[in-house]
Amino acid sequence: MNPSYTDPIVYDRDLNPGAEAWFKESAADHIAHVAGHLDILALHGVGYDTLHSTDPGTVIYEDDHQVVVLPHQSRPHH
Repeated sequence: MNPSYTDPIVYDRDLNPGAEAWFKESAADHIAHVAGHLDILALHGVGYDTLHSTDPGTVIYEDDHQVVVLPHQSRPHH
């Protein structure tokens, strides 16, 4: 689900600048679909980074499959 359907301000750039979504490790079905998207990016020469973290930032939204966080200041925003 799109977090902004539940919480319209979660991606508000003034209130939550730099907010980003992360899959939970338990969202294996959702994560499995990402591989196909990464293959498409690679096919077209688009670079990407795959990040894993036990502490991606301050959680501002959470559901069964994902969290939306405000990243820690020490990590550059992409």
